Amino acid sequence: MKIQQANESIEFIQPVQVVRDSEGYWCHPGEPDFDEDQEAYKAWIEAQGLELSVDDLESYPDHPAHNRYFGDGSADISDWHCEPPRGEGWFTLSIHMTEDSAIWVWARRHDGSDL
Repeated sequence: MKIQQANESIEFIQPVQVVRDSEGYWCHPGEPDFDEDQEAYKAWIEAQGLELSVDDLESYPDHPAHNRYFGDGSADISDWHCEPPRGEGWFTLSIHMTEDSAIWVWARRHDGSDL
């Protein structure tokens, strides 16, 4: 979906099939590479009209992936699966490592009620 805004066309990211790599990570192909530029990422999320919800592997202490990741130092989280947040329209934006943990980032388009 494209929307014309102020002489600029924005290609809105849409849900796609998640195909995780062998260790369980994935990034939406429509998400640009921000090279750790958090301000650019935030601006893109805002321009996309997205709200985010994050699941952190650290919050699943009884999961085998937690034990491997934090206990054994293994990056393999391929058996970790999260349920989307409550509500409609959530899709996976990424499953990736941070400095502290592995996270699952959910996104959905704002419904406009809080804008």
